[in-house]
Amino acid sequence: TQGVSSAASDVYKRQGKVWSRTGIDRKQRSILNIAMLTALNRPAQLRSHIEGALTNGCTVDELREILLHTAVYCGLPASLDAFRVAEEVLRARKLLD
Repeated sequence: TQGVSSAASDVYKRQGKVWSRTGIDRKQRSILNIAMLTALNRPAQLRSHIEGALTNGCTVDELREILLHTAVYCGLPASLDAFRVAEEVLRARKLLD
């Protein structure tokens, strides 16, 4: 059987391959991840993906629209948690007052 660290390494290798595929760009992949992590209500993972989305070219306005859209389809509680995480990240980057 495969050890935990070996299995985790395999997951990270596959993740890198997914992110480097053609078809959609990194910004679009970030948008998808933000929506999915919001739907799954995973604020800890969402934080790093919001950081990545900003690095990949997402604007504050785009992040706002993504999270507003998730409120309708994922529910208000999950969306509000995501907005809190996004606000923390944006304030830390001095992108919000």
